Parts: sequence; C-alpha cells; structure tokens
Amino acid sequence: MPQPADPRGDVPRAPSPVARRLALAGFVFVLSTWAGPSLAQPQFEGDAHRTTPAGYAALTWSDGEFTEFELQRATTEVFLEPFVIYRGPDRGTFVSGLDDGIYHYRVRGRADGGWSSWSKPITLEVEHWSRARALGLMSLGAVVFILTAALIVVGHLRRDEDIR
Repeated sequence: MPQPADPRGDVPRAPSPVARRLALAGFVFVLSTWAGPSLAQPQFEGDAHRTTPAGYAALTWSDGEFTEFELQRATTEVFLEPFVIYRGPDRGTFVSGLDDGIYHYRVRGRADGGWSSWSKPITLEVEHWSRARALGLMSLGAVVFILTAALIVVGHLRRDEDIR
C-alpha cells in the first residue's frame, strides 16, 4: 500500500534560530576545550561581595604569569554593557566617585599574546551615609572645634594673668 504524500512536501526546513545558537555554542565549547592548555584566570583578593559607605574601594588581584590586565565594570551580573576601567601591568587599582548602587567587576590577564578567560566577578555595593548621619557628624565636629578654640583662648588668658 502506497504511503500518503507529505503535505509539506520534501523540502528540507532550515533550523530554527534557537537550534542555530545552540549549535554555535556547542561548537565554541568544543573548540575551547580542544584548543590546548588555557591560561589561568587572575583572581580577586578579598571578599567576593564588598560594601562601602564612601563610594571608593581598592581592588587587587593575583598576577600569575600575566604581563597585562584588563578590568571591567558593569551594573549587571552578566556584563551586558561592560566598561573597561583599567588596562595595564598593575595588580590592582583604586576606583572612586561611585554613586549609590551595585557594581560588578571582572579581570583578565594577557600572557604570550593571548588573553585568559575572565575571573569570577566580584560585587561592590555602594551605599553612602545618610544626610542625617553626615550632618550629625559635622555638628559633632563643630562642637569639638568650638570647645578646642575656647580652651586655647582660656589657656592663653590664664597664661597672661600668670605673667603679670
């Protein structure tokens, strides 16, 4: 008994966009595992999650066999729009002027003309002191200044009385 004809015909269909992306990801993975020994990743020193109330922080990392480093910052964990904030031979840098928010950093190193893979990211959370706390500390500083100035004036006046 003959088979009924396929209503779609015998025309092969193109793979879906998802299937193409999966195939490309698999191809890249296979190439990266067969490419030979890879460079070790530089690693950040210190905690993976840091908090600062002042908007600045020192970031340092291990150097391994690298001659150059690249440090990126992003506001998302997946580094959709990374910003290069340092490129050079130093094993650390100082970041400052940060507004309130959460920042993610990653670093990679270069040796023998090739870049390593990215380090595990670290998170820096910036939460500046509240205005009330800042004004309170400034007021306390003003009181200490006034008391110190008054003590100097009183001491000077007493010294002048002792001289006479």
